[in-house]
Amino acid sequence: MKMIRGLDNLCFEDRLRELGLFSLEERRLWGDLIAAFQYLKGAYKKAGEGLFTRACSDGTRGNGFKLKEGRFRLDIRKKFLTVGVVRHWNRLPREVVDAPSLEVFKARLDGALNNLGVCYRAPNQDEEADETFYKQLAEVSQSLALVLVGDFNLPDVCWKYNTAERKQSRRFLECVEDNFLTQLVSEPTRGGSSLDLLFTNREGLVGDVVVGGCLGLSDHDMIEF
Repeated sequence: MKMIRGLDNLCFEDRLRELGLFSLEERRLWGDLIAAFQYLKGAYKKAGEGLFTRACSDGTRGNGFKLKEGRFRLDIRKKFLTVGVVRHWNRLPREVVDAPSLEVFKARLDGALNNLGVCYRAPNQDEEADETFYKQLAEVSQSLALVLVGDFNLPDVCWKYNTAERKQSRRFLECVEDNFLTQLVSEPTRGGSSLDLLFTNREGLVGDVVVGGCLGLSDHDMIEF
């Protein structure tokens, strides 16, 4: 990748992002999920028998083929396929785990591993519209690698301490926490307020976040990452 023009001065992770390639960790996870799909679909009937246990759940979030997460004392077991892949499998969307074939599963899995979204929340948005948005946010947060950026118009939120003055803003913070999202913009993006935000659901998906400079006639600072 060093031979590609324009990538010479970038670190390895930034080169991968520029080229749209998975990191080593993501490629390993991709392979583990494919192996789990094959075991669960009976590709390895003898070897795979009893490796995974289906969870009994009446929940409607995520897919309908959730696996049981085992308890263990030794940290080394976190690296076992039957342990490490379960949490990620349970977060896959229903259409991925219900794929009719391995090739369809791979194609849908690629989409689940690459989820970049842009959002705009109107400043006068009512509570009903907010609740609809929270349901959508809960769905996309189930993806394995979510990056969500946009103008959320919540000037009263203090992201340093995760506090807010208004009821709607506090409800938004609850939704962020419930879906295990991390907000990465630490500077104001318009005046003295952080209106434009960047969320991820996995550590390491986004590198350095830089705020500064305007695009065209916009009165918002740009977010670069």
